[in-house]
Amino acid sequence: MAAPYVPLRIFSSYTMLEGAIDPKAIAKQAKALDLPAAALTDRNGLYAVMPFTEACKEAGVQPIIGTMLGIARPGVPEGKPVQIDWLALYAQDEAGYDNLCALVSAAHLGRRTA
Repeated sequence: MAAPYVPLRIFSSYTMLEGAIDPKAIAKQAKALDLPAAALTDRNGLYAVMPFTEACKEAGVQPIIGTMLGIARPGVPEGKPVQIDWLALYAQDEAGYDNLCALVSAAHLGRRTA
């Protein structure tokens, strides 16, 4: 028997211009599609985590918390446009969630403008 499908890159409405679905609706749709779990991976943030997690618990869907973190490519000379690579990061447990929070905060605080 094949393993069930679990979507690992879902943008909620908190990912401007790319995501359109309310975090609570993600859980509802996952339940409707009989998915055992779904991963919320908004870009550069964890803003929708609470409503998503609560809705998943109510729907009986395992929430997977993550983010698509924009990482500036190293070695780009000052004055040149910043090149961004996207890294998918997921929390395995509470310590992992704390680490995600720290990484997202550090990314926002250390942002360089082009």
